[in-house]
Amino acid sequence: MLAVPEAHAKLLVMGMKPESGSPEAFGEFLKNDAVKWRRVIQAAGLKLDTGAR
Repeated sequence: MLAVPEAHAKLLVMGMKPESGSPEAFGEFLKNDAVKWRRVIQAAGLKLDTGAR
Protein backbone atom coordinates (compact mmCIF):
# COMPACT_ATOMS: atom_id res chain seq x y z
CA MET A 1 0.00 0.00 0.00
CA LEU A 2 2.84 2.40 0.75
CA ALA A 3 4.03 1.94 -2.83
CA VAL A 4 0.80 3.54 -4.07
CA PRO A 5 1.59 7.28 -4.26
CA GLU A 6 -2.01 8.35 -3.61
CA ALA A 7 -2.23 6.26 -0.44
CA HIS A 8 1.13 7.56 0.77
CA ALA A 9 0.03 11.17 0.14
CA LYS A 10 -3.26 10.68 2.00
CA LEU A 11 -1.44 9.32 5.05
CA LEU A 12 0.88 12.34 5.03
CA VAL A 13 -2.09 14.72 4.86
CA MET A 14 -3.55 13.00 7.95
CA GLY A 15 -0.34 13.70 9.83
CA MET A 16 0.93 10.15 9.70
CA LYS A 17 4.48 9.08 8.93
CA PRO A 18 4.17 6.04 6.67
CA GLU A 19 7.09 3.63 6.93
CA SER A 20 7.71 0.10 5.83
CA GLY A 21 9.36 -2.61 7.85
CA SER A 22 9.15 -6.12 9.19
CA PRO A 23 6.39 -7.46 11.44
CA GLU A 24 9.02 -7.83 14.17
CA ALA A 25 10.02 -4.17 13.89
CA PHE A 26 6.36 -3.14 14.09
CA GLY A 27 5.88 -5.31 17.18
CA GLU A 28 8.88 -3.64 18.82
CA PHE A 29 7.46 -0.21 17.92
CA LEU A 30 4.12 -1.10 19.52
CA LYS A 31 5.82 -2.40 22.66
CA ASN A 32 7.90 0.77 23.05
CA ASP A 33 4.90 2.99 22.33
CA ALA A 34 2.86 1.24 25.02
CA VAL A 35 5.64 1.81 27.57
CA LYS A 36 5.83 5.50 26.62
CA TRP A 37 2.09 6.09 26.91
CA ARG A 38 1.82 4.08 30.14
CA ARG A 39 4.31 6.51 31.71
CA VAL A 40 2.40 9.54 30.40
CA ILE A 41 -0.93 8.18 31.67
CA GLN A 42 0.50 7.33 35.09
CA ALA A 43 2.25 10.70 35.44
CA ALA A 44 -0.98 12.51 34.59
CA GLY A 45 -2.94 10.36 37.06
CA LEU A 46 -5.48 9.38 34.41
CA LYS A 47 -7.93 6.61 35.15
CA LEU A 48 -10.15 4.60 32.81
CA ASP A 49 -13.83 5.52 32.94
CA THR A 50 -15.74 2.41 31.96
CA GLY A 51 -19.09 4.15 32.25
CA ALA A 52 -20.32 1.40 34.61
CA ARG A 53 -22.17 2.78 37.56
